[in-house]
Order: sequence, then structure tokens, then C-alpha cells
Amino acid sequence: MSFEETLLNEMHSKSFNSAVYQKNFKKRPHISKSNIDASSNAKHLKTDHSITVLYTNELVQRYVAATQLIYDLLFSVYELNTTSLFCARIYKPTETIEKEILKFLKGFHRPNFEVRIIGLQNGQKYPTLSQIADLTTKYELPVVEIDLFGKEARHIAMDAKLGMSFNILMEDRLYKPGELINNTTVAQFERSLKK
Repeated sequence: MSFEETLLNEMHSKSFNSAVYQKNFKKRPHISKSNIDASSNAKHLKTDHSITVLYTNELVQRYVAATQLIYDLLFSVYELNTTSLFCARIYKPTETIEKEILKFLKGFHRPNFEVRIIGLQNGQKYPTLSQIADLTTKYELPVVEIDLFGKEARHIAMDAKLGMSFNILMEDRLYKPGELINNTTVAQFERSLKK
């Protein structure tokens, strides 16, 4: 069972974006920032960019990191048979995202996909999420993890070897209560994208 139908149904609720919305099979584990940065095997993904990673051995890139994830959305598609990972970090709906996803999807014969959707803040409108949800339906992509809204910034690492998501411990220690609360306004966030 996956969560794409649940997401599509519950997105129409008036209270959908008012609190943390999570669907997953197990709690996301932690990983230290020093661990993912070791041997330069991590790629840090900026907003409005995407990347494809093929994990073949310990010498190639293993992690895609999306730090300070607040008003944007991290969307990943993992193909289990080949350890191939596509990640996109997007803020507003874009025509190019479907082309990029389709290019990734066409590369496999009898694929076994897993989709993860992470990001956004409480009260935020979600046209980008709607676009991504429509694409998961259109291409019959099973969603195995959803982590949306809330008041905290997220620091996420996607693992191309295991297909898992991790919470990055940015200072190599567990966070104190309230430490991840987002104090950046939408206007400040949008200005940061123009730099």
C-alpha cells in the first residue's frame, strides 16, 4: 500500500495545511552532517534545481542534501533495482519538472519506484504539491513517504544507496526543542532565491 490516493483525497480538506501532515512506514532516522559530507559524497540541492544520481560504489556520490527546507518542496523518485535517484527541490509549479521526471522514468525496464514528498510550512498554499500529486497519479508512482507543513525547517538527506531519507544533524548532535522553528518569512525566502 502507498499513500498517493490518501494524499489526493485529503488535500481537499480545509484544514489540510494547518498542521504537520505525515504518512510513512517508519520514523525517519538521523545522520550527521559530517557523515554525509565525508569524502565529498554529497550533493547539496538548491531550490529550483534537480539532480539524478546513480549509486554504483563507495567512490561515487551517495547523498543528495536539501538543507533549510522551508517553503519549498523536495520531491524524490528512487528506482530500487538500479539504485537510481531523482531529486527536485521546487518552490513554484514549473513546466520543466514533468519533462525532467519523464526523462528519469523512461530510463528503466520493469521499474520499482518509490516517491517521497517533503517540505512546506503551516498555512502555506500548495500549488506545487498539487502539481507533484497529479504527476504521481499520471505516471502511477507509489508514494511511500509524505512529510508536509509544520513550523520547523527541515534538513534532509536522500540516500541513493538505500533509497531512504534522513534528518541531517547540522551540528552533529540532536536538536534541542524549538531549535528548528522557522523564523524566515515568505518574502525573505523569495529574496534569498534571487541571490
